[in-house]
Amino acid sequence: MDFQLPTICGNVWRKYLNLTGEYAKVGLDLGGVIGAKEVTASANIIAATATFTGVSSVATEKIVIGENVTNVNIKAAESGTKGAVAIDLGDAKDITLTDGGGTDSFALELSGGTTDVTYAGAIETLTVNSVGLQIH
Repeated sequence: MDFQLPTICGNVWRKYLNLTGEYAKVGLDLGGVIGAKEVTASANIIAATATFTGVSSVATEKIVIGENVTNVNIKAAESGTKGAVAIDLGDAKDITLTDGGGTDSFALELSGGTTDVTYAGAIETLTVNSVGLQIH
C-alpha cells in the first residue's frame, strides 16, 4: 500500500503544526496551509521518512525535522516557493528537494547527521548553513 500524504481541506491558519508519524512515514501536502510559522515532523519509529509537497513561503516559514526522521523529501508548490523556506534538518541523513516549476528558494540548516543533499529540477536559490559542522 502506498503512503498517501494527508491534505487539509480549506485553508488552515495555524502558527505551529506538529506532525508525529506512528509508522515509518510522516508528511503533509501544504497546499491548504497559509501562514504557518513552523511545521514540525517527527516519528515514533526509527529511520522514518518525512515528505512535504506544496511547499511555499505562503504555507510556512520553516519546516523542522524532529526525532527519528532519517529521510526527507520536499517538493515545492507548482508555482514555486515564492520566498525562501527554511528547513532545519535536525538529525536527518538524506534530503531530496524537488522544484515546483516556479522560482524556488530553500535555506537548509544542517546540524548533525546530514550526509546527502540532492535535488531534482531547478532550485534557483539554495542556502546551506551548518551548525557545528565543517564543510570541506
